Amino acid sequence: MSIPRERAKGMSPRLRQLLGYSIHPPFMGQVAGRHPEKALADDSVNSLVADDAAIAARRG
Repeated sequence: MSIPRERAKGMSPRLRQLLGYSIHPPFMGQVAGRHPEKALADDSVNSLVADDAAIAARRG
């Protein structure tokens, strides 16, 4: 996961998997308790604190 996020987003799913954006059963490879592929989402947050704040904001 040392490849910049914007660059990794443009790669094929298989290449991202080889670079670490996948999980090996049982749950090896998680990032902050989530599937690494979710780190590439446009609305991704990078820390658990920011994630908690985002969830609280969505709940209103």
